[in-house]
Amino acid sequence: MSGDRDAILARVRAAAATSALPPLRGPTPSANPKAPPASLLPGFIQEATAVGCLTHGPMPAQEAIEVVVSILREAHAHELAAWAAADLPAPGLGDALIERGFQFLDETLPSDRGGRAAQLAKLDGVDVGLTGALAGLADTGSLVLASGAGRARLAWLLPPIHVALLPVSRLYASLSDFLEGQPEAVAASANVAVVTGPARTGDIEQVLTRGAHGPGVVHIVLMS
Repeated sequence: MSGDRDAILARVRAAAATSALPPLRGPTPSANPKAPPASLLPGFIQEATAVGCLTHGPMPAQEAIEVVVSILREAHAHELAAWAAADLPAPGLGDALIERGFQFLDETLPSDRGGRAAQLAKLDGVDVGLTGALAGLADTGSLVLASGAGRARLAWLLPPIHVALLPVSRLYASLSDFLEGQPEAVAASANVAVVTGPARTGDIEQVLTRGAHGPGVVHIVLMS
């Protein structure tokens, strides 16, 4: 038994001594990480579309307002959960939606258990979540979203439809490039999430379902 063991170990040592290991590779650098945001636009649209997002634009702010109205009407939406007007990069959007009859629900959750449950039940029927975005990531088509004062997480988590306004100037090649370029944005936010396409979940039979634990439809309105 000992002889067999020694023979096996000898063959392993011989193979290890003669085998050439592949050279170590560092992380693959992002393609042209310092590229101007506009040059990242085609790649972002391609990746965002590939993961199931519906992209619009880019377009000026006034046109973006009309596109948002069109999306809401097409979805037969009436009630919205939205970020504060100051955090939506289309000036006048909130007033324009109110003038057209859309209602904004208060996403603030009370601290007491009963009040919190009642408010969540009220928000459960909200039609659309409307937000801005800290960034768009060209390599994955993802949105970087941050919660904080005036930027409730429920606006992008709870409604079945999420509409995000994203200026082209906020496009980055990758998450690492965003973190390098805007480190203070993360530090100043209560919660930061990288969202890639509509919510997906799979069951034991590997059947993919959209919208089970988040929005089933994501619109990205790109602004010039």
